[in-house]
Amino acid sequence: MGADGLDERLADARRSVSDGRWRDALELLAGEDASSSAECLELRAEAAYGAGDFEVCVQAWEDLHWLQVRLGDPIEAARAAARIAMYLMMDTVLMAPVRGWLRSAERHLQGVDDHPVRAIVAMVRAYERFMCGSMDEARVNAAVAIDVGERFDVTPAVVVGRTCTARLMILEGDLDGGLALLEEVGSLLMSGAADPLTTGMMYCEII
Repeated sequence: MGADGLDERLADARRSVSDGRWRDALELLAGEDASSSAECLELRAEAAYGAGDFEVCVQAWEDLHWLQVRLGDPIEAARAAARIAMYLMMDTVLMAPVRGWLRSAERHLQGVDDHPVRAIVAMVRAYERFMCGSMDEARVNAAVAIDVGERFDVTPAVVVGRTCTARLMILEGDLDGGLALLEEVGSLLMSGAADPLTTGMMYCEII
């Protein structure tokens, strides 16, 4: 199928994802031609997760990562690697592959001092360190996620970074301060400022 045909399917898939018709989107994004398109792969990942097909979701992110490596785009390769780590952490808690993909993301970003993707990597690293009991490193990465996220308008990183910081405050005995920060995060989520995935994840954390 030519480029025009793929573009038409991609537009239909975007509408399907927007409407929550995950299976329709997956059917539209099937085929070898869709595997060579970065946008198709990311939409496939989103649709698969919405449809409850975790393995297809992660595979699509992995395919996107290797596509960006082949295209010579380290920034986008890092973003895909961080997203793989995030999904693995959320749904499997298998920390060895989570750490492996995070190291890959950080390696892709070597020499990149200031970029929105750094906020995404930092937010995932913050929770990985938190879940592994390295609280000082979790705090440092949460601060980076918040700082870079605020400067580059990466709302998920700000929300996740603040939530991680609040949990650290509570664990350290600052119950009032931690709960106040969680209330602030909850207000931000209720405003609709964050994407649905981030909103769902952090509602669970707040509860």
